[in-house]
Amino acid sequence: MKKVFVRVFAVLFLIAATFGTESVFGQVKKEDKTKPGYKFQSGSTLNKDYVDKKLTEKMKLMQNYLSVLIEKKKKNYITYVDSAMRLFNNDESKIITITSQTTGKVYVKQVREYLKDVAKLPYKSINITYRNYTAIENIRMQPDGTYRGVAVMEQEFKGFDKEGHAMYSDIVRRDIEVIINLRDYQKKDYHLVSMDIFFGNMGVTEFTSDK
Repeated sequence: MKKVFVRVFAVLFLIAATFGTESVFGQVKKEDKTKPGYKFQSGSTLNKDYVDKKLTEKMKLMQNYLSVLIEKKKKNYITYVDSAMRLFNNDESKIITITSQTTGKVYVKQVREYLKDVAKLPYKSINITYRNYTAIENIRMQPDGTYRGVAVMEQEFKGFDKEGHAMYSDIVRRDIEVIINLRDYQKKDYHLVSMDIFFGNMGVTEFTSDK
C-alpha cells in the first residue's frame, strides 16, 4: 500500500554541512556573459554545467559509500563510515533528516549516527538513485566568505533480500543546502577560480513508500 507523507521543515538549513574536499578549477573570462552561469558577489562567474556536474559527482560518491555500508561485501566495510564522513569534512554536527519506514515520522540524525545505522540495515543489496536535480538557487554570501544555496533532488531507494526480491522501496524528495568556497586568481584578462563544493543539511519535503 502506498503512503505519501509530506513534511516541510523550518530546520532544514540551521547547521552548515560540508560534503567533499576536492578542489577543482574553472577558468572564465570576466567579460564573457554569453554562457549560462552562477554569479557570485565576489564578481566571479562559473559555468552552470560545470558546477552542476561537480554537484552530481558528490552525490555519486555518497551513493557509492552507502552501497558499500549496506551490502557489506567488503570485509572492512565499516571503515567506509569514516570515508563518508570525509565527504562531510569530518564535521560531527552535520545532520540528515530521515523518515521512518513504518510510521512515516521524521527523525533528524547526525551524519555519523546515520551512517552507522545504514550499515545495520538487513538488505543484501540495494539500488540508490539520485535524479531530477534542480539548479542551485538563492546563492548568498555568508559572513565566513562561503556561498550557500539550495538544490532539490529525488532520492529513490530499493532494498533486496539474498534472492533478489524487493523488501522495501521509497522515494524521498530532499532539499539540500549547497556550500561553495571560491578563491580567485587574476591572470590579465582572465581569472582562475578555485572551487570547493560541499553539501549542507539534507532535509525531507516529501516521502513516498511501497512496502
